[in-house]
Amino acid sequence: MKISLMTIILEIKAEKKLTWGDVAEMGNVSESTMCNWRNGRSEPSLSTVERLFNGLGYELEVVEK
Repeated sequence: MKISLMTIILEIKAEKKLTWGDVAEMGNVSESTMCNWRNGRSEPSLSTVERLFNGLGYELEVVEK
């Protein structure tokens, strides 16, 4: 089963009762960048995803196939 990054972020956002502005701040990105990710206009780099997850209190583990 494949789960998108934004699905995971949405779940964390809801769980922690955060706004998109809160999530953007925790990932040290702009709200417009978050909007672009949500709308599929761009994708974050792996280092940005790691920073975002760390800001949200999670550790990102990359598993290679």
